Amino acid sequence: MVARVLYIRSIKGKLTAAMMAVIGIVLILVTLAFVVNEALMFRQAIRRELQILANIIGLNTTAAIIFGDKKSTEATLAGLAARPNLLGAYLLTPDGELFAEYVPVAANAERRTFTAGDKPQQLKGNMAFLAEIEQDIKGVGKWDRDLEVVERIMLDNQVIGIVVLQSDLREIFARLNWFFVLVLIITVFALGVAFLLSGMMLRPISGPILDLASTMRRVSENKEYGLRARQRSDDEIGQLIDGFNDMLALIQQRDAELELRRQHREAELAERKRAENRLRVSAAKLEQTNNELKNFLLVASHDLQEPLRKVMAFGDQVKTKYGKQIGDKGRDYLERMQNAAGGMQVLINDLLTFTRVTTRAQAFMPVDLNAVVQDAISDLEVRITQANGRVDVGALPTIDGDPPQMRQLFQNLIDNAVKFHRKDDAPIVKIHSEFIRDNEGEANGDSGNGGFCQITIADNGVGFDEKYADRVFGVFQRLHGRSEYRGTGIGLAVCRKVVELHGGTITVKSIPGQGTAFMVLLPMRQPEGELWISTENEL
Repeated sequence: MVARVLYIRSIKGKLTAAMMAVIGIVLILVTLAFVVNEALMFRQAIRRELQILANIIGLNTTAAIIFGDKKSTEATLAGLAARPNLLGAYLLTPDGELFAEYVPVAANAERRTFTAGDKPQQLKGNMAFLAEIEQDIKGVGKWDRDLEVVERIMLDNQVIGIVVLQSDLREIFARLNWFFVLVLIITVFALGVAFLLSGMMLRPISGPILDLASTMRRVSENKEYGLRARQRSDDEIGQLIDGFNDMLALIQQRDAELELRRQHREAELAERKRAENRLRVSAAKLEQTNNELKNFLLVASHDLQEPLRKVMAFGDQVKTKYGKQIGDKGRDYLERMQNAAGGMQVLINDLLTFTRVTTRAQAFMPVDLNAVVQDAISDLEVRITQANGRVDVGALPTIDGDPPQMRQLFQNLIDNAVKFHRKDDAPIVKIHSEFIRDNEGEANGDSGNGGFCQITIADNGVGFDEKYADRVFGVFQRLHGRSEYRGTGIGLAVCRKVVELHGGTITVKSIPGQGTAFMVLLPMRQPEGELWISTENEL
């Protein structure tokens, strides 16, 4: 019913239906309460009447029971024939024998009754049936179509007989049927009166609401914000209409302001598009310049390496064929020339590596850092063995990154740790990691809600003064002479670039004569579909 009321489109119809539903429900509940109460009271009255009859029968049959006069007892029970609702009257002895009975001719023959006879099985069955009847009488809230009464006949505080009366409830049901018909007539009449009265009572409520709905429809369809709803009262509906009218006034005012803003925004948008076009042209020119510079570097590096390879090759031939003829001083000059050419070749390779890091774009993927570090150690195995060094690696996580660049990162850091070792001590490199939550990380970029891992690469090398901590990551920056330690000064610059392209940071702590520790902070997860790319060229 509630769902049907909600589907009524008119507010007047909804109010009328709601009022009718409430009145109908109240009438039904009151009627049900009245009918149930009437049925219970009438049933109790019938039970009391049967109880009185059972007491009278007990008094009138006491002498007959004592003297065993069954005919007199049956005659007394037959006096109940005037009661049309009586289903049966029985008089039992204390041991369950049926002493006398009266069953109307119209009684249902299929009903269960007491059995005549004095056999133990018959007596036991009668007592069981009597116990069932008494159990039904004691039942709370149980409503059968029959009503039973059991009364024990007492003499000198001893039971000499048991009277059982059974009656149907047809009279109650007949009265209930009449009540239902009467209630139906009263309900229909009351609902009709309520419908007529609701039309008059709801008009002051539904009228202003319907007018307001009509005004809202016109405003919505025609955008006529100059319309106003008519106020009829100062109650809540009147306040609602006032609020609606104030809202229309505000909308009308804001429409004018929005029109001015729209014109201003259109002018700004046109200017922004012109600026974007200029920026796009500049970006295209910059990209073209970077590509040309990259191509130039690749070509130049090839043209530079080819003469160096020839210098190295011809130097080897001169050393092999004419080594004895040029003497010790000539061989010394030749070795210096080849060493210079080899150093130049290493520098060119390092420049190419740095260029690939700053210009390459590739999608991130899961990278097992344990495997990456082992590959880097394998590449540096000869140098580590020559220095009698050792690399201890703890458990490392799997992160999102670029496998070749991660390998380049760890290879440069491990190589750096092995290279700058103290002359009297074998290099020992320790690598371990720890997990850091998002709110504790200080890396730039999005961690993808996976937190950060901080990887520490520590050594027992020569160390340096921490005031040069920022300088070590610059291109061509060296803190030691070329004669003392090999290198081009590009390896740590490559490391910093790789870490930054992965959205992380790299820092260093060092103590002269005790060692150096590089801390690499990397996000565990990268945004889905993220590419690392740089259009800068720092050469």
